[in-house]
Amino acid sequence: MRMKKIKTWVVLADGARARILANEGPGTGLTEIEEWSSAEARKPTRDLGTERPGRVHESATFGRHAMTPKADWHDAAEAEFARNLAQYLKSNVDTGAFDQIVLVAPPRALGVLRQEIDAATANRVKSEINKDLTRIPLADLGSHLDEVIRL
Repeated sequence: MRMKKIKTWVVLADGARARILANEGPGTGLTEIEEWSSAEARKPTRDLGTERPGRVHESATFGRHAMTPKADWHDAAEAEFARNLAQYLKSNVDTGAFDQIVLVAPPRALGVLRQEIDAATANRVKSEINKDLTRIPLADLGSHLDEVIRL
């Protein structure tokens, strides 16, 4: 009896870039499906949001000082990128595009992505790897993934 081939997606992500790769089973290697990039999430915080923080007067003296911003715009841009990626994965879970998924991202980006994915996508997560492999060429990824998936 023939076993069904398990289609695995490998998601290589950081806070501003993602590559989605597919594997059709042992011996088939990886093929690139999609590449995502966020120009906003790549910018440093100082280039996002307002130009300068607001200024306040001291109540007891004549001094003035800058206020600390309440939001980190860079973190917000990374969270939005993770939300969009999670939505893309959810839409592909719904269509049956893959059977399981391997998430590969640095710890911070992996944590944000983990918070954003829905339960159906989370149930398909086979493994997680705490590394940034977004810039590794496709041909060199096998040695980084061999512990979790047979290519």
